[in-house]
Amino acid sequence: MITRNYFKVVRVFPDPSDYFYIKIEGYDESTFSYYLQNTTLNLQYSFDKVNWTTLPHQFSEFQLPGDTSVYFRNNSGTFGTGEAIFYPRTNISLGGDIRTLFDYTDVDSVTTLPTNGFSKVFSMQNDTQIVDISNLSLGGITTIGDNAFSEAFAWSSIQKGLDLSGVTTLGEGALYQMYLGCSSLNEVYAPNVSTWDTNKTLSWLQQVPSTGVLYKPANLTIPTDDESGVPSGWTTQTYPNA
Repeated sequence: MITRNYFKVVRVFPDPSDYFYIKIEGYDESTFSYYLQNTTLNLQYSFDKVNWTTLPHQFSEFQLPGDTSVYFRNNSGTFGTGEAIFYPRTNISLGGDIRTLFDYTDVDSVTTLPTNGFSKVFSMQNDTQIVDISNLSLGGITTIGDNAFSEAFAWSSIQKGLDLSGVTTLGEGALYQMYLGCSSLNEVYAPNVSTWDTNKTLSWLQQVPSTGVLYKPANLTIPTDDESGVPSGWTTQTYPNA
């Protein structure tokens, strides 16, 4: 008698609750416009995290019901400036694991936000505001590439910045004007770097409110009274639970 062993290959995808999402704030239907110009991008969206639609590589739009979250995923490994631009045309919140915008099939392999990775992805028009990013996560990303967060949340009305405490390496201009003009911002997190380099954080807190708290590693020295470090009127504290 011949005995044969059979093996089943199972692909493990992230928990659906971790997909990057955009939540429409308010109850009115709105138009969501976008422009995809990188033909290698395989960006998909879903309202239920089960049924997914691939976005065509062109300027297009679709309608979003009010008080709704739309989820996004991609497996091309690229995203950001020159590849995808969103025009929400309404107030929005951002959440979920940002890594699913790069490779949702293997998020643990995404440890670097590549050059221009999340730079200027959202076009802030007069009728558009990012109002909250407190549920947005970098997952296991430890390196922010060149210009990867350049103007990422500029002119938004967020109060709390992105948690960068897991980031240990910054590229050139990585955080350039990341929070430019955020008029309600009062809490931000510095990356967990050993030495502060203002060429990598140039004007990251330009035109923010006159008071706020910057959380940082206990032994990290950051220039004070400096929009590329700790702005005038802001205080510093060690990371919570550090």
